[in-house]
Amino acid sequence: MNCEGEISVGAWGGSGGNNWSYKAKHGIKQIIIRHGGVIDSIMFKGFSVDESSAADYSIKFGGVGGDRTDKIDIDFPSEFVTGISVTHGRWGNFPDLVTSIKFHTNRTQYGPFGKGSGDPITFNAEGGVVTGFHGRAGVIWMP
Repeated sequence: MNCEGEISVGAWGGSGGNNWSYKAKHGIKQIIIRHGGVIDSIMFKGFSVDESSAADYSIKFGGVGGDRTDKIDIDFPSEFVTGISVTHGRWGNFPDLVTSIKFHTNRTQYGPFGKGSGDPITFNAEGGVVTGFHGRAGVIWMP
């Protein structure tokens, strides 16, 4: 179901892995990123309307690599995601992975997470709110 004015942009990176998507029911409250040389996985928590509502957690999209986990706590509804910046490029034998990610809100920016080599792309929802994300993710096995 599309809302009035809803658009979809991206995805960036290669064609490997499986398609995934997450759309918050109300707004994005938390983003959890696992990273090292590249972005290994990402997970989201949506905003609960009231204390009795269960939080809207996504599954973890991506693999188990990386040596660092960072959590972004967003003070929704007074703070909300307005954009994203990524770099993507070659990593080892893999031709096109997301190598870094940064999230922009109406108050600040979080990141970058990852090493950041490759081609940069930035998307800003001019006057809008980012309510979800989509992409491709898989597990990379290193011999």
